[in-house]
Amino acid sequence: ELSPNFDFGGSSTHISRHSTDYSVQIIRTMYTGTEPLEYLGGYFNIEYDGSRSVPINAHASADDVRFILEDLPRIDTVSVTRDFAHQSLSGVCIDVSVGSSSVQCSASCSPCNFAEQGIKANQLIKIGEKWQRVSSYYEGVNEYFDIASVDDSTISALFVGDSDLSEWDLQLWTGGYEWTVSLLKVDGDIKPLTAPKHHILPREAAIEIAPR
Repeated sequence: ELSPNFDFGGSSTHISRHSTDYSVQIIRTMYTGTEPLEYLGGYFNIEYDGSRSVPINAHASADDVRFILEDLPRIDTVSVTRDFAHQSLSGVCIDVSVGSSSVQCSASCSPCNFAEQGIKANQLIKIGEKWQRVSSYYEGVNEYFDIASVDDSTISALFVGDSDLSEWDLQLWTGGYEWTVSLLKVDGDIKPLTAPKHHILPREAAIEIAPR
């Protein structure tokens, strides 16, 4: 469902209603534009059962969001975790071996055309459950690239996991964050969190809330 909540500083707010179990909900901010983006700015608010939170910074920590939500009249206790918001790169699947720094295009998806699909040097990506960066030395090769440290894309990194990955989705950072909110104690039945008009920049930014 698309809710027409927007103002001069941000695009529409997406509010998903796929489940009646609202005990765990995900608040996700994202960039929907096509121009290069370093990060989102501004703020947003969350509403619960008729009460609106104070502004929440677009870069708020998990604890920041927890404190703000627990300050709402009908919410007593929540737990919150934060991760980078991400989405799968369409039409691409990858193979990567434990202990290797090289990400290969899976034969079943070949040709992957990494560069044409938008893979760039220094880009933040998620492989399996771990965040990495595309090496700063990547020069647009379409069938493979090397991974690097999240903190410094000039430093090579090795894939760490329980097993090799085959035909795996490649996840790209969407410019925002996602906060997973577990509503542990509230007054009455657990209700959905919603987002009124947001003030996240640039205009191509959006916020989505969905039950997990």
